[in-house]
Amino acid sequence: SAGGGDGRGGGDGAAGAGAGEKLAPGTVPEAVRTVMLWGLPADFPEKKLKQRAKKLGSVSAIRIANAPGRRRRKSAGDGDGADGADGGDKVALVVFATASEARKAAKRLDGHIVRGHTVQARRRDAVLPPAQLEKRGRVLIRNLAFSATADDVREAFSKFGPVVGVHIPNAKEDEADAGEGGAEGEGEDEGAAGTKKEHKHPKRKGFAFVQFATRADAEAAVAGMNEGKVAGRPVAVDFALTKSHYKLLQQQKAKEGGGDGDDRGSESGSGSGSGSG
Repeated sequence: SAGGGDGRGGGDGAAGAGAGEKLAPGTVPEAVRTVMLWGLPADFPEKKLKQRAKKLGSVSAIRIANAPGRRRRKSAGDGDGADGADGGDKVALVVFATASEARKAAKRLDGHIVRGHTVQARRRDAVLPPAQLEKRGRVLIRNLAFSATADDVREAFSKFGPVVGVHIPNAKEDEADAGEGGAEGEGEDEGAAGTKKEHKHPKRKGFAFVQFATRADAEAAVAGMNEGKVAGRPVAVDFALTKSHYKLLQQQKAKEGGGDGDDRGSESGSGSGSGSG
């Protein structure tokens, strides 16, 4: 898949993934030896996963953990959102003996089909820590069809890498809160089994936020989806601003007498292109 399918750690998430780890001289940090897997069937046995992983290298450990990304309480009337990676809110972590084995395993396992589920694999040191997810892994989709759902957005963007959150703000949400937001998911809730709890939605604003697990995948989405289509409509994609940066720009616009823009993204905490906040 695009955007880091080789599982190489780009360094963006290394500090978070291995932070606080005390190492003996010459010891390789666990983060660079660990592969994170999204999309495995919820009932896939760890024993079978270990058997498959052992074909790719020496396995030190296997753990199941919560998928990256913070959660908010969902409520009816909020924006249309779906958080958690495909296949549920859990990820599998496979720890190999060496970084080389982990790198090769990530490349081999990414895109692998398991019981009809497409697995996405990234080396753990490439995955952004929670404090950097919104700042460095969140993208804005503008010109989105009002009829587009979180599933439509997820389907279009998951080809670039693990999507850990999708949020489509509605007309009732404050602009800055929408810009801060939504990759954590609110409103329409996609459960672990792909089932939905339908809510009545007010008018949507015509833009969405997608939260990626890695910076490289977010960059690939920005480069690869501009003028691409979501639910049949061409969209524009950029890095989303942080809440503080967005509010600062709005204050500057107000001083300069600038307008707020239309409902399809210019008022949405929209992208500067840097995503650095």
